[in-house]
Amino acid sequence: MPGVFISYRREDAAADAGRLYDRLKLCCQSDVYLDVTTTPGSDFRDVIKAKLEACDVVLVIIGPHWLSAKDPDNGMRRLDAEGDFVHLELATALTLGKTVIPLLVRGARMPREHEVPEDIRKLSYCMAVAVRHEHWDADVGTLISDLRRSFGWAQNAREDFSAKLRPAPVITAVALLTAVHILAVSHVEIAPPQVLYIGLAVVFGSLHAFQFTLTMLQRVAIAGAIALGTGLLSSIIVPVIYDQPIFPRSVVEVRHFALLCAGILGGYIAGALPVDAVKRRRIQAP
Repeated sequence: MPGVFISYRREDAAADAGRLYDRLKLCCQSDVYLDVTTTPGSDFRDVIKAKLEACDVVLVIIGPHWLSAKDPDNGMRRLDAEGDFVHLELATALTLGKTVIPLLVRGARMPREHEVPEDIRKLSYCMAVAVRHEHWDADVGTLISDLRRSFGWAQNAREDFSAKLRPAPVITAVALLTAVHILAVSHVEIAPPQVLYIGLAVVFGSLHAFQFTLTMLQRVAIAGAIALGTGLLSSIIVPVIYDQPIFPRSVVEVRHFALLCAGILGGYIAGALPVDAVKRRRIQAP
């Protein structure tokens, strides 16, 4: 089974490492190693080497203090200290010829060649990936998609939308689309209702595609949920406002419901597709 090894410093990026570990375990059918545990009497160098040999890629999380972290006992820089775990992990991974991907978090920069020990200077030439706090889901989602393509990782069956898309964006979309539709129904002379709710659906599709990396099937499922939620909510609120029966009594009412749902579904997908295409090209670019 392909695997990934996460290298990090506890005092520098423990929270980022834990968050990435949880996401990888949820999304990929791969072995993910975060904290290597050793048994009494074992040589930790052999344990680390064995774990690294089982991995395809090593993700090195580099935070603002990764390079400058010092040992409080002697004031020596940890990266230069004999037996430093991070140094050992990187040196072993590079010796084994593993793919090493630096992940820059919280505004960290790539260490320059002269700033790191000689046996890990190759790290400075590895292409890094910036993981921004405000776009964490999108950046990590793009990274995982790239790793799946490069190493043939299978998608974990336990992966669900909650790892990528929280309920809030969907609820917000349903609420705003419903409000716009109701407003359009009562002010038809300003603009046709279809123009307003389809246009807004296109906007939501674009925004969600920019923020969240989803498969086409997931995208359609979310678009369908938004369309159906808006249709049902509108079908309840509009009759209440105009003192009409909630349940449809004619084919015309059913037709209006179907057109509303279809318009929102189509608009959402139309807004998402161009953004998804641009993101795929960015990932594939050398």
